Amino acid sequence: MLGRERTDLRDPDWFLDPFSGTRAPQDVLAFRIDHRDPGVTGDVKQVWELSRHQHVTVLAGAYWLTGEDEYAEAAAHQLRSWWAANPVLRGVHWTSGIELGLRLVSWAWTRRLLDGWSGVRDLFEDDDGALAQLRWHQEHLRSFPSRGSSANNHAVAESCGRLVAACAFPWFEESERWRVEAGRQLRRDLRSNTFADGLNREQAGDYHRFVCELAALALVEARAAGHPGDGPDADLVTAGLDAAAALLDRSGRPPPR
Repeated sequence: MLGRERTDLRDPDWFLDPFSGTRAPQDVLAFRIDHRDPGVTGDVKQVWELSRHQHVTVLAGAYWLTGEDEYAEAAAHQLRSWWAANPVLRGVHWTSGIELGLRLVSWAWTRRLLDGWSGVRDLFEDDDGALAQLRWHQEHLRSFPSRGSSANNHAVAESCGRLVAACAFPWFEESERWRVEAGRQLRRDLRSNTFADGLNREQAGDYHRFVCELAALALVEARAAGHPGDGPDADLVTAGLDAAAALLDRSGRPPPR
């Protein structure tokens, strides 16, 4: 994870940086936590990265490929553990919007990949804890969007997460409004982050690819949900992908940063 080996993923402590031994705050109002202070959180990137739940989509993908319940049960255990440990606005995992946005994307893919599992409705639709998390992640991102110097790839990830969640989990009275708002915000964020020729304004290869992936994902999700008009501008997404291809060297490698 982030170039370092983690051996604590079977039943993780969602707040522990295993390399410094520092445990980030759990039972503190998120707005009172200085996540930029390693004395408070340890390496917060190690703490946050695990809670993006991209490793849970790997477990869900293993279930989808094999049909073996143990993978679905492991994914469900991880999600229930995280949901129980992270009530709304408590702890370090509510301090940065990009983390909430990327979690929503992971949850959407996990739900989709586990669709054939007998326990999937108990995990998502019929679980009050899951529904509360899905609601408050979307409410939080709607209420506290990134601004100023963070209105870059962070803002794109936040609005992408909102749009994906509203399309994948249209279970709330507000879902249609959230979807329309998120799509409008994503189109603004993407234009602000991307030149007309498709190049990323942050002028960093990693961020260019990251934003392109988010934009393409949002485009596909909106279309799959039957709401293509709420997705990002397809021409701008295509320009971003073309620009990414144009930046490859003769061996097909992208810029290192």
